[in-house]
Amino acid sequence: MNIQTKKYFFCAAALVFLLAAAHTETKTPEITSALKSIMGELEAVFPENSSLLGVQPDAYIGKLFPSVPPHFTAGLNVSGTFVDTGFLSDNVQKIGDSISDFLSESGVVDTLSIDFDMPERIPYPSAGISARLGGIFLPFDIGLYGITTIGNVLDSMKFDDAHVSIDYTTFGADIRYALYEGSFFLPKISIGGGYMYSRQEMK
Repeated sequence: MNIQTKKYFFCAAALVFLLAAAHTETKTPEITSALKSIMGELEAVFPENSSLLGVQPDAYIGKLFPSVPPHFTAGLNVSGTFVDTGFLSDNVQKIGDSISDFLSESGVVDTLSIDFDMPERIPYPSAGISARLGGIFLPFDIGLYGITTIGNVLDSMKFDDAHVSIDYTTFGADIRYALYEGSFFLPKISIGGGYMYSRQEMK
């Protein structure tokens, strides 16, 4: 069976499975569990890249006004997290086994083999921008930041017959108030809070 025929065969078999699954739930728990496991692992990885947005060299940068010079910061950050793909390949195999068992029990096909082989680790790169403005009169500062996956890097990954696309975007803001502005020898101490919005998609 050549590659093209195998792809059409797999698509047809998967369609039969999905249509039949609409009338039975005997095999869906295994698939649901595997998908939840995949998403749970990814949700644990994604925040690692977002954490770079909270990295600041000072707990308090100083006042924007009155101050000479005015205090503000701006920067571009690049990060990369290497993801262990064992959880992904293992769960995809579980899904394939469940589909194969279902098709075999239904008499559609004896066995189904999914060729899915990934590197042990894949990079998850991202780039973020940030800006922070010092306060006016009072010792506070405000931060704005955003981060997104780098285009044309994670949207066209291919492992054998599997295509993977990951998209991730986060933006947010925070405000910090300096409890102690520090000195040359003593550290700065601030307290703050903020809001962050994240959107992630995997295909």
